Amino acid sequence: MMNRRDFLLFAASAAVATALPLPAQAQQLPRTLWIARDNPQDGVLLDISTGKGIAYLQYLLRDVRANRQGLVHPQIVSNLAWVQAWLAHWGLKAPIVATSGLRTEVTNREVGGAHQSQHLPDNNGVFRAVDFWVPGANSEDVARMLEWARTGGVGFYRSSKHIHLDAGRPRSWGLARN
Repeated sequence: MMNRRDFLLFAASAAVATALPLPAQAQQLPRTLWIARDNPQDGVLLDISTGKGIAYLQYLLRDVRANRQGLVHPQIVSNLAWVQAWLAHWGLKAPIVATSGLRTEVTNREVGGAHQSQHLPDNNGVFRAVDFWVPGANSEDVARMLEWARTGGVGFYRSSKHIHLDAGRPRSWGLARN
C-alpha cells in the first residue's frame, strides 16, 4: 500500500513526466511498461496502474544476489514509462532491460556501488534507482534525453552501455561533452 508521501511523490513525478515535451500521441503517461530483467526475450508487459503490476515490477527489480525485494520509488516507474513511450513514438518498440534495481549493502559493496547509492533502500524499504538498457537504442542518446528531461540523476556507463536513472536531484555523469 502506498502512503500519502509516496502518493504525492508519484503524482508530482507523473505531472512532471507528462509535462515534458513528448509527441502529441504520447502526451498521456502509459499505463503499461514492457520490461525484462537482464534478457530482452524475457520481457513482460505490466499494467503499472495496478498494485499487481507494481508488485511484479518490484519483484523484477529485486536484489537477485540476496533475493530481497523493496519498494520502487514512483518517479522511477513513471520515468521508465516516459522513456518507453518516447522511444516508441520514434519507432523503437522494445522492452526496457533492467540490470539492477534494489541493492542490499552487501551487493552494493560487491558491485562497487557508491556509498550513498540510490539503489539502497531507505528506512521504509524504498529504492530510488534502476540501471537499464533498451535493445536497438543508442544508450548514450537515451541517457542524454533523460539528462535533458532533468527528472533525476542520470549516469551512462560506457563500458557496458547501461544507463543509471534515479529519483535524486538532477545531475549526470559519464556522458561525453561536445
